[in-house]
Amino acid sequence: MKKWVPLFLAIWILLTGCRTSVNYLDPQSPKFTGSFATENHIKGHTFKVVTFNIEFAQNIKQAITELKTIPQLKQADVLLLQEMDDAGTQKIAEALSYHYVYYPATLHSKHGKPYGNAILSPWPIIDSEKIILPHQNPMSKRKRIAVTATLQYGEQVIAVYTTHTETFWLKRSKRWEQYQWIAQHVQNHANDKTIIGGDFNSNKKKDVQFLVESFKDQGFEWVTENTGPTYQLLGGLKKYRLDHIFSLGMTTKKSGKVERSQASDHLPVWADFVVE
Repeated sequence: MKKWVPLFLAIWILLTGCRTSVNYLDPQSPKFTGSFATENHIKGHTFKVVTFNIEFAQNIKQAITELKTIPQLKQADVLLLQEMDDAGTQKIAEALSYHYVYYPATLHSKHGKPYGNAILSPWPIIDSEKIILPHQNPMSKRKRIAVTATLQYGEQVIAVYTTHTETFWLKRSKRWEQYQWIAQHVQNHANDKTIIGGDFNSNKKKDVQFLVESFKDQGFEWVTENTGPTYQLLGGLKKYRLDHIFSLGMTTKKSGKVERSQASDHLPVWADFVVE
């Protein structure tokens, strides 16, 4: 790879993405909810979780097609989505007949649209919360969030988190504090059955190691340990392991990633569980 390519990429990002964002710092709003789920949804043999960073919610139609037709993704019990806006979240929920809750973190400076995390499920969403993570992007001043919700899965209650931590523009120690902030929230809001999934921007091996240790310290299993890279740059010359799923109190059957996605620059990651 030519030495000027990373420098060119860095300059391009600086010129196009460093305008100041507008942050939504109220933990309760804006909040978008909706319900398109049927009342007679039936429990299956597995509880399927999918986490998917749908790049700036730009290709929602293709994302819906993939979520409807790819065997590993279809009929998920919960979707954990990142880089979403309210309109795209509603379109997916309506197309798949899901309940949903969506919280924007910011009004994105580049696209002028809300930018945040969503949770969608055919199961009732009992409550939800936006978790504002510490620190901000040093250039755009953009804040990151996680979103948590409680699902009523038959007679059981399952807590789920969708996360999106900061990129390499933020100092590593501060990004690691965001991992720990989420882990601490889980500890303070203990639930016997908890799923955490999302884009952790863990672009280096040491980032992945610290992330995994942070959640293992809370008793979580790294469900997607064998998934491998989920994001690539420069035509695949650079590959990164950014998207993960962790679980507590759940028995993992299998997990993986969809090897190709036309809906996003990230690959969707999935896991099947037995809920005992």
